[in-house]
Order: sequence, then structure tokens, then C-alpha cells
Amino acid sequence: MSPVRKPHNLITEYWDDMEYFLAEAEKVEKWRKETDAPIFPKRYIRHCILSAFLFLEAFINGEYFEQMNFADGIAGLKPIQKRDLETMIIKTSFDEKWSSWVADFMEQSKPNLQNEVPYKNLLKLKSWRNQLTHYKLHELFIVAHNIQTISNAREARKFSQQAIRWYYDKTKFEVPEWIARDIMN
Repeated sequence: MSPVRKPHNLITEYWDDMEYFLAEAEKVEKWRKETDAPIFPKRYIRHCILSAFLFLEAFINGEYFEQMNFADGIAGLKPIQKRDLETMIIKTSFDEKWSSWVADFMEQSKPNLQNEVPYKNLLKLKSWRNQLTHYKLHELFIVAHNIQTISNAREARKFSQQAIRWYYDKTKFEVPEWIARDIMN
């Protein structure tokens, strides 16, 4: 019998994508150093950074569903409740999800989490994602060149792990086995 694998959903797929793209970026980086190639493909770096952001966005949305007891689905909700839920998920910014929602999930009264290093690193990752996806065409090459580095891909992974540790540290929720094994290792 094979070992139990983490649940199959977008959250875990984004994590797996990030891990895959980082591993491929590392291979390209090794090849670049061995051949001293001045130009090399950076798509894996870009995909790693974007997948790290997507993982964290999907994770916090999933946690919101679970904490609000929607884990079993929303079929029983009234139309107005569904609309309110959709508004909450779609119209709440990434920053608010990671500051306000995490604070709401905590046992203590609402602390200000925005000055903490993990939160600031989340904003850095968001900035990279924004710069790679919301750009002026004439700025793309410069922006992409500055962001698409192997060190930033490694940092994106580190920021993701740090955010998950921070989340469970702040909320005191039980860490699922797959997160302990695959992310917090």
C-alpha cells in the first residue's frame, strides 16, 4: 500500500507546481554555471514565483472556508449568503486575507500582524507577482530581469513555508499531516 498523500486539490497542486518549477530552475541554474551561458530560460523561475503566490492565495481561501464551516460545501446557503461569501472571497485583497482573516482566526483580540516579517514577506511575494503580471510592455524586460532570479525563486519557496508556519503559530490550529510533512519540513 502506498503512503497517504496530501489531499488532491488546487492548494496542494500549486505547492507541487512551485516545488517542480523550483527544481527545474535549479537544474537550469546548474547548467548555466557549467556552460557559462549568458542567456538561459527563466520560465521555471517565473512559474515558481507565481505558483508560490497562487499556493498562498488558495491556502488562505481554503482556510477561510474551513473556519467558516463551509468545508462541506455551500449548497445549503441562501442566494444572499452565497453572494456575501463570494464578495468576501473575491473582493478581499491578498493583504487583508493574510492580516485580517488570520487575526480573526486567532484566539486573542485582533492584533496588528502587518509589522511582522512573515507578513512583509507576503507583500514582497505579492509585489513580484504583480510586477510579473501587471506591467507596461516597455518595462517588462527590466522588471522581469530583476525579479526572475534563482535567489528570488528560492525566496518565494521560503516565504511560502514561513507564511504557513506563521499562520499555524498565530492561529494555534492543528497542523495537518501533509503540511507538516511536505511544507514545514
